[in-house]
Amino acid sequence: MKNTARSPREILANIYMSETGKVLLAVALFSLVFMLIEPLNAAALFVTYILLQVTGWYLQLKLNHRFLKL
Repeated sequence: MKNTARSPREILANIYMSETGKVLLAVALFSLVFMLIEPLNAAALFVTYILLQVTGWYLQLKLNHRFLKL
């Protein structure tokens, strides 16, 4: 990504578009999994997805807190 000066409105719009793309990609991939995988345990799939999301959030907060001490 280029390091160009942009307005806060453009930065926020870019963040929202990126998050929207991420959610749409997750929905599309979940749909593919449900259509293509025959013996599927939906509970295990969603629990694993939620666990991965929470782990990512935890690690991000932990690392941010670690670097704030520097």
